[in-house]
Amino acid sequence: MALPQQGINVTAWAAACDRMGRVPAALCILLLDANRDHPTAPVMNPGGALRGMIKAHNRGKLNLIGSLIGLHRRRGL
Repeated sequence: MALPQQGINVTAWAAACDRMGRVPAALCILLLDANRDHPTAPVMNPGGALRGMIKAHNRGKLNLIGSLIGLHRRRGL
C-alpha cells in the first residue's frame, strides 16, 4: 500500500521481490522512505532508486545492513 504514496511502480516492487525476496525488498522500501529527508543525498526518485538497489543486489553490492546502520547513526536511534 505504501508504493503509490512513494512513487514506486508495482512492477519495480515485483522485480525487487523476485530478485532479492520480500523481506529485503521491504527493507529497501523502508530505507528509501526514511532517506527522503537525507541531509546530503535525499531520495528524489524512489522508483529509480529501487531499480538501482535491484541492480546492486544482482552485482552482489547491495549493503542493506550498512544502510540500516547509517540510518540508525544519522537518526541517533
